[in-house]
Amino acid sequence: MTFDLAARFRAVIEEKGGSPAVEWGGRWRAWREIGRIVAAYDAAASQHGLTPGMRVGFVARNSPAHLGALMAALANRATVVLINSSQDGRQVARDLIAAQPDVLIAADFKAALEEASGVTGALPIAIEEDEAGADLAVLGRWRGASVGAPDPVLAVQLLTSGTTGPPKRVNVTYDGLAATTDAAWRIDVATAGGDFPAPRWAAGSMGHVGGFVNACTLASRGHPMLMREKFSLAEWTKAVADHGLVMSTLPPAAIRMVMASDVPADNLASLRAIRTGSAPISDDLKRAVEDRFGVPVLSAYGATEYCGTIAFWSLEEHRRFGGAKPGAVGRVIRGVADVRVIDPNDGRELALGETGVLEARVERMGEKWIRTNDLAKLDADDFLYILGRVDRVINRGGFKISPEALEETLRAHGAVADAAVLAVPDERLGEAPMAAVELKPGAKVSEDELLAFLRERVVRYHIPLRVVVLPQLPRTPALKVATHVLREQMLRS
Repeated sequence: MTFDLAARFRAVIEEKGGSPAVEWGGRWRAWREIGRIVAAYDAAASQHGLTPGMRVGFVARNSPAHLGALMAALANRATVVLINSSQDGRQVARDLIAAQPDVLIAADFKAALEEASGVTGALPIAIEEDEAGADLAVLGRWRGASVGAPDPVLAVQLLTSGTTGPPKRVNVTYDGLAATTDAAWRIDVATAGGDFPAPRWAAGSMGHVGGFVNACTLASRGHPMLMREKFSLAEWTKAVADHGLVMSTLPPAAIRMVMASDVPADNLASLRAIRTGSAPISDDLKRAVEDRFGVPVLSAYGATEYCGTIAFWSLEEHRRFGGAKPGAVGRVIRGVADVRVIDPNDGRELALGETGVLEARVERMGEKWIRTNDLAKLDADDFLYILGRVDRVINRGGFKISPEALEETLRAHGAVADAAVLAVPDERLGEAPMAAVELKPGAKVSEDELLAFLRERVVRYHIPLRVVVLPQLPRTPALKVATHVLREQMLRS
């Protein structure tokens, strides 16, 4: 065990007191304000007889009070079951009921809280928050709702991103979460090339692994954070300039927004690095950011199933290796994870440089090898290359098509901000590619023009059946393309 995360949260609140904790809504909240939420939860737990290991269905949003509620549940060694807040009230109620909770916590889903409490007997707690402050309001009573023995070892059930279908749950123990936050802090320091006195940008949803781990990591160190409900280009650039951020994590979609903007390079002068992950990013885009802003873009690779990052580029490795490792997502963090590349047909481990399916054994998640759907290879320096996904390769009458490569070709068009390619059924060939694009602000281009653009750059069997132009690609809270939603839109078009 790295440290006791529950005790660490309480120590931060006690020791940091009046120090800045979270900037939100234009005002800094001190750690003692976060502590009042923890104290309110402690009082409710004492009054209603809640014990460690009981399950807390938590509708996670990004705000100081939500951070306090999360810290409170973990400080009481509950099992936090994360509920996606970017849903309607009916689905939130269904997810809360399915969580089999003892406690329910949400801010703006009061009807869902009441419905789920009525079905499960769980204790409903509403987060009340405005510019003046925040509090917890107990809306009912706990009616002995636990469906099984409390599990004080289990810290959280994380949600996968839900890009291809309904999110799945991944169990993380308290020891595993402590190890994750310890590794994440060391990765932050290595990415930034040293300590960072400035606050950290925190716009990743706490309902998913990236935002959740970031919030837990910063809170466990008492590090100030600029919390936002979602990414906004204007707010991010202002935060960099106003607070002198030295490192920030942005998904590739947000990086493309930065490049499409007219933000002056001087406004980002404090940044030492931008870290990215969650989706593929081209070397061309990385170079364009560094050429324009003088800021290296450092890839990282992880997954919800790993509870975080298992390979990344440090600033020092970027300086040493530079362009010598095109396409690498980073160096494997030995001591955190072992990785291997296997033949998808017979399961044998492949040699360095050979392409196969990636498996990882992550210490904080146990001894089991976790198989991914990622096509990958390793080099002699332990750098990892992700070459696409097995489950995304399109087999068009025997010809194999990489959606990722076709997406990058579409993004090269001057009018295209982002692109997504999916397989759709084809009666004659089994399946075929179909594409959707999101245009840059003010840009105009027709489907015929995009198809003509592709014909000049890819082989004939790569040409998609259609290129659908959408106002926006549907996205998850992590700004990944929500492919299951997109597929429905494309097939209706």
